[in-house]
Amino acid sequence: MKATLAQSFILSLQLLCHALPFRELSTESRSIRLPLRKATNGPKIRSRQIPATLKNNDYNYLIDLEVGTPAQSITLTIDTGSSDVVIFEEGSCSTCEGGSYDPSESSSLVNENTPFSTSYFDGTAFSGNYIADTVSVGDATATGVILALASSVSSKNSALHGIMGIGLDGLEASPTKYNGFIDDLYNEGIISSKSYTIFLDDVGDSAGSIIFGGGDSSKYSGDLVALPIQPYTDNVPRLQVEWTGLSLTDSTGKTTALTSSDLSYPVALDTGYTTIVVPTELFNELYSYFGVSTSTAGDYLVPCDVPDGYLSFGFGAGPAVTINVPFYELAVPTTEAGTCLFGLLPQEGNVISFGDPFLRSAYVTYDYDAMTISLAQANWA
Repeated sequence: MKATLAQSFILSLQLLCHALPFRELSTESRSIRLPLRKATNGPKIRSRQIPATLKNNDYNYLIDLEVGTPAQSITLTIDTGSSDVVIFEEGSCSTCEGGSYDPSESSSLVNENTPFSTSYFDGTAFSGNYIADTVSVGDATATGVILALASSVSSKNSALHGIMGIGLDGLEASPTKYNGFIDDLYNEGIISSKSYTIFLDDVGDSAGSIIFGGGDSSKYSGDLVALPIQPYTDNVPRLQVEWTGLSLTDSTGKTTALTSSDLSYPVALDTGYTTIVVPTELFNELYSYFGVSTSTAGDYLVPCDVPDGYLSFGFGAGPAVTINVPFYELAVPTTEAGTCLFGLLPQEGNVISFGDPFLRSAYVTYDYDAMTISLAQANWA
C-alpha cells in the first residue's frame, strides 16, 4: 500500500515544504473574539471547490452578526472555503434558519446592481444581487460590506443557514472581484492584521471561537508552526498546506505508519467541509480497521464506542508539526442511539480536504498578510 500511495502522491510541481517563522498574533492588538456555536440541526453546505458528494452530515459552526440600519440579526455558517457572505432576503426560503434580511428596512443599504448566482456540490444553489451595507460583529461595526443577498434559494437541506465566507479572495461568485469581509475589518482599522484564528473545541462541546486579527495561546499546546499556503494548479484559490504523513496509534500504544515517508500532498483546511477526505486506498484500510458499514442511504456508519487511540497527521518537512486526532472525534453522534457517522470519506476528485473532525483537534491561524496557515495541537482543557 505504501508504494502505491507514494506513486499516487507525486506532484507535478515542486511544493514549498518548510515551516516559516510564526508571526505572533496577540489579542492585545486590535482583534475581535466571537463564539462559534455548534448546531446539529441540518447538513452543512459544502464548499464550491471540492468536487465530491458528501454523505456525512456532522455539525454546523455558526456565527452571529447584525446587518443594516437599524440592525437585523443574522446567523451564518462559518466557511473558510468560500469568499461570499450570503444572507437570505426576507421571503426567499421557508425552511431556512438564522434569520433573514429585509432590504426595505435598512437606511444604509447600497444596491451594487450586480447579480450573483452560485451552486454547491450538495445541490444547494443561491441567486440574487450584491448589496453593500453595515455589518456588526461583536462590538465592532464595518461599513460598506459587500453581501450576496439571496432572493432565490434551492436546496434539499432543511434548516439551512446562510454563509459567512472568509476564504481567499477569488472565490466570489461575482465576475468583478471585491474586498472580502477580512479586508473590510482591516481597512477600517478594526483588526490589526488580515488574519483569523479558529478553535472549534472537541466533539462533545457546544461552542468554539473565532478571533479576527488575533489569537489565544491558552487554546493550544506545544509550538504554533507557520506553514506556507500551497500553490494550486487550477483556478480555485484554496487554503491548503503540505500534508506529509499519517500514522495510527492504537490502545496499546503501538504506532503504524499509514503513508510513505516521501508523502507530499496539498490539503485544504476547510470549516465548510464536514469530514476528513483521504485517498481511497487509505480510506479502505481505515474503513476495515474501524468496522465501518454503509447504510442504504450511503452514509458511512461506525459504532460510537470506538477504541482508544488516535491518528497523527503530519505537515511540512520533517514533519514540522503533527496534529493528533483521537479516534472518538471520528465518531459523530446521530439521533439513533449507538450509531455514529464516520468522520472520514474517500477522495473522489483531485482535491483532498481536512474538515471539522480534523479541525476540532487543531488550533489554526489563517494569515493572509504572510500567506501562511499556522497549526498547533488544540488544548481542550
